Amino acid sequence: MTGTFHNSRLWLDGCLDFFHYGHSNAILQAKQLGDQLVVGVHSDEEITLHKGPPVQNLSERCLAAITCKWVNEVVPYAPYVFDLAWMRKYDCQFVVHGDDISTDAEGNDCYRHAKAANQYLEVKRTQGVSTTELLDRLLNSLPLSTYTISPSNIRTYEPLLKRFASAPNGTDPYTNIFIQSSNGPEELVSGIFSDKVKLRKSAIYLDGDWSLFTGTHMTALKACAEAFPDLPIVVGVFSDDKCSEKPVLNLLERTLNLLQCKYVSAVIIDPPSARSFDTLKYLKAKFDGLIDNFSYPKFSVKEQATFQVTLNRKPTDSFQILDKQGSDTIKQRIVSRKHEYEERQRRKLNKNGTENTTIRACVAS
Repeated sequence: MTGTFHNSRLWLDGCLDFFHYGHSNAILQAKQLGDQLVVGVHSDEEITLHKGPPVQNLSERCLAAITCKWVNEVVPYAPYVFDLAWMRKYDCQFVVHGDDISTDAEGNDCYRHAKAANQYLEVKRTQGVSTTELLDRLLNSLPLSTYTISPSNIRTYEPLLKRFASAPNGTDPYTNIFIQSSNGPEELVSGIFSDKVKLRKSAIYLDGDWSLFTGTHMTALKACAEAFPDLPIVVGVFSDDKCSEKPVLNLLERTLNLLQCKYVSAVIIDPPSARSFDTLKYLKAKFDGLIDNFSYPKFSVKEQATFQVTLNRKPTDSFQILDKQGSDTIKQRIVSRKHEYEERQRRKLNKNGTENTTIRACVAS
């Protein structure tokens, strides 16, 4: 079943582990089908039973979902095998899933009940990215050369970037995208940043590797947005070769993660580090007087998993420390449980074979 369903609430569920642009692309496509999107997130226990242990816990995965600008509501503990009664409890009319087959521990289609009830909508699965692939990069220390993308090549992905720069309704222009050039930041995708910055003629700027997009990164951006709601947030993302260490995600993947985040107003691809250049002069060249000053956040721990934010006129190392800590936390989890995740990868490969057989059987019938 395809089409756009006006005045509808749609349901999408998943593990959302190691949150990446494949997840957010499914969410975006689902949002474009209806008006309200409710995202269900499976429990750690159910994921372990059907797939193997998740890298991130339930609260972290729910945070990733609610940080996505196309999500209206998040429901934890959603059943792994889709339940029509559960969806209807949240006033949703259809469930949305990718065009790949998802099976439970017994090899049955997780969405068979929705399909039988004609309450199933399908979107295209994003090729080339998955939690399994990202785990493989870490477990096997894959060289950056096998997945890197240069700033010059990222321009070939402009249609995808433009889609991810869309507003919370999934269609209107929203987030600005700039890319470094010899003359300063060149606009790649137009958004509404100019309108946002008019109020105060000021913005928050932070840059980093963003090797992964973790709860630490999301909490830091949320803290900035809540402490200074009138100031748009501009984010710089370094190219693969300029990161402080080998990034887990390439430049495109890291950019898309930032674009889907509801706290980000503009993204600059491949900027020089703020600590080595005059950000105000650099961006004034583009905004021609719209911006009088930039502020740089300094983070301190307020309590567990939250941050206090103050603004500085000069760049600090505050975010760079958090940036590294956030990514390192995930890497360390994987290293400390390497054998469990290797077994998960083996199970996933076997499960893929079962699911592919199921797909062929469905096509043949």
